[in-house]
Amino acid sequence: MPDELLTTLQTFLGDDLHAFAAYDGEEIGNYYVHDDLEELLSEEDIDAIQQNTIFESIGSRGLESIYPEAGTLRATIHEFEEMIVINVLVADTEGVLLSVDADTDVQVRAIVDRCRTHFTE
Repeated sequence: MPDELLTTLQTFLGDDLHAFAAYDGEEIGNYYVHDDLEELLSEEDIDAIQQNTIFESIGSRGLESIYPEAGTLRATIHEFEEMIVINVLVADTEGVLLSVDADTDVQVRAIVDRCRTHFTE
């Protein structure tokens, strides 16, 4: 299923998609990393990203309890100078992590919906 989702996101985002990975709470599968980004990341960087993503998904219940009127947390977004990182939460410890170019006209709701739909079909 992650392969189909990757194809969907590549079609939707084109070259603006920098990285894509699906995770299940124990590990992250690195399904796609743009060539430019791959050269910049060490194994230690990838391990740190994996750990942070899993911790963030586990901590989502805490955020939901702080904002009960907001409903279920669907995604988190981190905007950096050069890229935007979106963590789409699908289940308690399942989700999709992707990054796009900072100059992309990001349609977060559309990205989140595409990711969540793939896991619920």
